[in-house]
Amino acid sequence: MVTTLDALQRAVIENPADRTVRLVYADALEERGTPIDGARAEFIRTQITLEELPESDPLRQFHVDRCEELFEAHWRDWWTPLTAPAGLPVPHRPRRRPRGTPQP
Repeated sequence: MVTTLDALQRAVIENPADRTVRLVYADALEERGTPIDGARAEFIRTQITLEELPESDPLRQFHVDRCEELFEAHWRDWWTPLTAPAGLPVPHRPRRRPRGTPQP
């Protein structure tokens, strides 16, 4: 069964330049209420804001930085559900070692 979110995601894939569809998709993600979906919604909206800002706008760097922060923090969570259907490996999550601990 195809959900509304699935249909919106498909619409974004088919026409990524359509800002309205992307904004509706962001709204649907946010309505699900999970932190990961909320971050994805913010990422999409921030990307759209960046597309609309002229290069000379002083707020541009703030939005670039925010996109980078969101992407760095969440890309694995956003990408992982797509890997199995696409036949791709799950992204590697490196283990964190305490500082100063030598690599094995």
